[in-house]
Amino acid sequence: MRKLLCLAALLGVFAHLALAGSVKEQVLKLVPGDGAHAGWKRREAPHFYEPDALFEHIDGAADGYLQRGCRGCASVDFLPGGKGKDFVTVDIYAMGSAGNAGAIYRKEAVKAKSPGIGAESCAGADSLYFRKGGYYVKLTASSTKPPFPAAMLALARKVAAAIGGKGATAGP
Repeated sequence: MRKLLCLAALLGVFAHLALAGSVKEQVLKLVPGDGAHAGWKRREAPHFYEPDALFEHIDGAADGYLQRGCRGCASVDFLPGGKGKDFVTVDIYAMGSAGNAGAIYRKEAVKAKSPGIGAESCAGADSLYFRKGGYYVKLTASSTKPPFPAAMLALARKVAAAIGGKGATAGP
């Protein structure tokens, strides 16, 4: 009986590790590549934050995301021409369900015009937030001058298209 329990525990650990790896792979596939918006390039390869390291990326807000089932976040900066000091950051959070993604979206969303991306979206001068399926996506720009608002919109559309499906579909 003891051996059976140990075997079951080991299988559970392996299943958890396999699931975590698949979430990372799924989320990283959603990150746009270089040229997703004319001439824009990644500063470096996307970084993936596992749930236990999320505080490294969003220190003060990590607890709220984790309470809502965050399973990881991919983050990457895009720069016009791949250089310069100004950039657009794309953060893609795998929230595990549309309900969890919606809860985080409604907590962080601003009263602003919707660009019509995903199930819910809003955009300000230097930010664009949306949720689609089990994903919450946040784009922020270090500048409000052109071409940054257009780049945020184009990158958001690329992420939404990569997520696929309708606004309320499930996610990892």
